[in-house]
Amino acid sequence: MLRRFLGRFASWSPADLALLALAVVLIGSATVRVALAARAQTQLRDSTASEVPRLPSRPDVLPETPAEAVVGAVATDPFRPDRTAPPLRYRPGYDPAESARRGQERRSGIPQLRLRGTAVYDGGGLAVLEGVPAVRGARVYGTGDTIGDFRLTLVDGDSVVFVGADTTMVLKILRPWEPGRR
Repeated sequence: MLRRFLGRFASWSPADLALLALAVVLIGSATVRVALAARAQTQLRDSTASEVPRLPSRPDVLPETPAEAVVGAVATDPFRPDRTAPPLRYRPGYDPAESARRGQERRSGIPQLRLRGTAVYDGGGLAVLEGVPAVRGARVYGTGDTIGDFRLTLVDGDSVVFVGADTTMVLKILRPWEPGRR
């Protein structure tokens, strides 16, 4: 590629080469002049503290921070080398008491099921359930089906009844958009 360029360049006439050289010199000198002019206008000089403009304080933008909070933040030094990540990841809305209650329910053998829908027909019904152990997503169960130690005994319009050895579970469809339900 370089050979082709040099071959084309060698085929130019002396007048074309002179014109090219003149264009390079003019563009180069103009660039140097502009750079020198810009440098002359932006000369830095030493300034005194009284010459530096002060911006008015804006309490609505940055509220005043108590000195104790600043001292506390500096004392904890969040960027120290020996700092480690917390054992639990921060989760907004996390309630440790609620988590402990759910963990206890899981250990007790009661599945954490969520009823998503029902269909009732003569002689039984169907329920769409989520949260079934070892089943991903929602699944349809009919009257008489078992989940763990619980048997689906009744499917109603918006609820189902599971009966275990010593526990009865009643699940209702979660409708957060209706007032009074959560």
